[in-house]
Amino acid sequence: MIKVAPQIQNSLKNIFLVAIISGFTLSVHAGDLLVSSFNSDQVLRYDQQTGNFIKVFAHGPVTPEPGDLCFNCFGGLTYGPDGNLYVVSQSTHNVMRFDGTTGAFIDTFIPAESGGLLLPSFLIFGPDGKLYVSSFTDQVLRYDGQTGDFLDVFAEGNGLDAPFGMAFGPDDNVYVVSGRSDQVLRYHGTTGTFIDVFAAHTSLLFPADLTFGPDDNLYVPGAGSSNVVRFDGQSGDFIDSFVASVSNGLSSVTSLEFGPDNKLYVLDFFANQVLRYDSHTGAFIDDFIPAGSGGLNGAVALTFVPNIAPVPTLSRQIGTPFDDTSNTIFVTADAVWIGGQTAGTLAGETSSGGLDGFVQKYTLGGTLLCTDQFGTSGDETVTGIKVDETTPDSVYVTGDTTGVLGTSSLGDSDIYVRKYDSDCNSQWTTQFGTDGTDTAGTNIGLTPDGSGIFTSGITDSALPGEVNIGGTDLFVQKLNTDGSLDCNTQFGTLGIESGGLVLNSPLLMVAATTVTGAGDTDGLLYRYDLDCNAVWNTQVATAGDETVGGLGLGPDDANPVALFVGGDTSGAFTDQTNAGATDFFVQRYDLSGSLEWTRQFGTVAIEQGRIVLNSPTVTIGGQTEGAFQGFENAGGTDIALRRYDFDGNELWTTQFGTAADDRILAMAHSPDFSRTYLVGDTQGALPGKTSAGGKDIILIALELTSDPVVLLMPLIDQVSDYNLHHGIQQSFDAKLDAALKSLNDLKQNNDTATKKALEAFINSVLAQRGKEISVADADMFIATAQEIIILLNGG
Repeated sequence: MIKVAPQIQNSLKNIFLVAIISGFTLSVHAGDLLVSSFNSDQVLRYDQQTGNFIKVFAHGPVTPEPGDLCFNCFGGLTYGPDGNLYVVSQSTHNVMRFDGTTGAFIDTFIPAESGGLLLPSFLIFGPDGKLYVSSFTDQVLRYDGQTGDFLDVFAEGNGLDAPFGMAFGPDDNVYVVSGRSDQVLRYHGTTGTFIDVFAAHTSLLFPADLTFGPDDNLYVPGAGSSNVVRFDGQSGDFIDSFVASVSNGLSSVTSLEFGPDNKLYVLDFFANQVLRYDSHTGAFIDDFIPAGSGGLNGAVALTFVPNIAPVPTLSRQIGTPFDDTSNTIFVTADAVWIGGQTAGTLAGETSSGGLDGFVQKYTLGGTLLCTDQFGTSGDETVTGIKVDETTPDSVYVTGDTTGVLGTSSLGDSDIYVRKYDSDCNSQWTTQFGTDGTDTAGTNIGLTPDGSGIFTSGITDSALPGEVNIGGTDLFVQKLNTDGSLDCNTQFGTLGIESGGLVLNSPLLMVAATTVTGAGDTDGLLYRYDLDCNAVWNTQVATAGDETVGGLGLGPDDANPVALFVGGDTSGAFTDQTNAGATDFFVQRYDLSGSLEWTRQFGTVAIEQGRIVLNSPTVTIGGQTEGAFQGFENAGGTDIALRRYDFDGNELWTTQFGTAADDRILAMAHSPDFSRTYLVGDTQGALPGKTSAGGKDIILIALELTSDPVVLLMPLIDQVSDYNLHHGIQQSFDAKLDAALKSLNDLKQNNDTATKKALEAFINSVLAQRGKEISVADADMFIATAQEIIILLNGG
């Protein structure tokens, strides 16, 4: 098995995020399948969904001439903790390193014959970050995972004869197949001391690889017996021939792995194909990669590109005993502004009755700087917030009110715009609307020079100088920076419109949902110029129901070349498939309104697409009642995000939440794309947080940072929130405090003390793994500490 240890997988998620949130487009997409082609000295890439050949991902520095034998003869391959791809070169007795995102050759990581390396076949990175390579000298050799320097002969003897595939097992020991003795041998995971012959059976001939399955049992392919044998993962007892001999043409199985879809992928060396089997029954599913696809010639090993999704590194939960929600967010170079509404009283504030609006300002690290809770005896919401960073003290907020925030109330509910200084002090408020019900749309816009403010929403009446077309109409208004009206327009269909998302830059975009169209509800997309004049409009529709939840421009607001719209659908767009109930969708349009591509995805349950965020990539986010591939539903509705590059290629998917219902309603990048911030609400409790009651406001940051101090702080929080025995807690805290102290004293560039403190912490966690600390939490603590050590080593 070419498998990345769980701890390394967690590291990879964060390492890959550097490229993603810095605006780089990755050329490898999560879940794609990489296969080493022995005779052509290549690593080939295939689509994980379809099995279609995509491209030659990597190749040796010397390309064999047609008809020649391989020069390097690629074998085993694996991703390292630095996010790069490592491949053994059998004929040159070394290990090569390739860029994990582009496939470009970097270097010969382990020089030829280093430590006596001969005809290497397979390799793995261990939980300790070291690299283990099987050598035809009947040994497993161990190398420094940072430098490639030879460390020691990790395992040998005791019947080890032609070692091939290896894996760290659930017990943290190393399992190695012994090809010529038809056995699986077990060695101590730290010392390499021989433990036992773990598994063997007469039905298994010349095993070449192994993997632990989702059921924790051991699966071993027989290259000589053309089958896959299953052994008990604890005792090593033979269970069955899980994939029968010569099943669907199997001839020589050299590698296998359980994929992101939990199917079993089996590689056939001589047939040059990958077959797929049911992970529960072993029943044949399909020829996933047909024979010779993409020039596959001598299929030795396979691996899946790790999921590169980010994980939350900062979280805040704010609330009262009543329902509280945040609908909008804006991030500047030094602050995070959020807005929403509360039915209670936020800390240090006063309730006006009913629902109050609120505005809060935080540091980028999540420290609250100021709050303004405001309202009337009626209800107020905050649905949009924008900061004019070119003009001091220019923070603009929009929402709706059923009371009097400005001079007077015009109808059942009105729209307002409110200006703040940088300390959450209100400067002015203007209120406008019709004699009917007016509801604010999502977001607020500014003209590029900051001289105009755009709001949108819906009304069931008519704005001054406008006519109601039917039902509820959409509207756009442009205000001057003193709150006076510049222009407005009202538009829509004969049906009932809802929504009204406004997005500005050199162009003004509005999106909404209508009850008329090809199905019961469809999306509407409008473009206006900066003087409130219509430019074009289009409909977003299938035969089912669509809700438009978000808009984005790319690659940035100032210089857009494309428009992205997202939401959810119960139907299926052209060339797309409905996964069940309602799915997320995202579409790309050019600036003239022509559709360029659509992506639709989901689970068998209900998804609600609520936001689209642009950058050099595009992200669709919302809620799911199901579980995406590789994730489990935490309970109720979870937060879900997927990111695509500009061509519609998936970069990552992530899902997380509490045991109750969680929502994200807005998100924003920091200006340098180093963080992605999310706001919404939860009815549960985020890790380490406590629910105040009802719905609480959540502020979450997804991030990768190259600053070890920033990585260390969440680890300290996680450990301090863990309910440990007093003595153990003191021991852990002392080690982490020592690490933090030495990190803060790196003026002399001496990080040895930090690494020693973290290594002592890791050893302490290992001692309590599965005892005082659950295995999952221990692995999480260890992974974070290892990430910091890697960064200190220059990784």
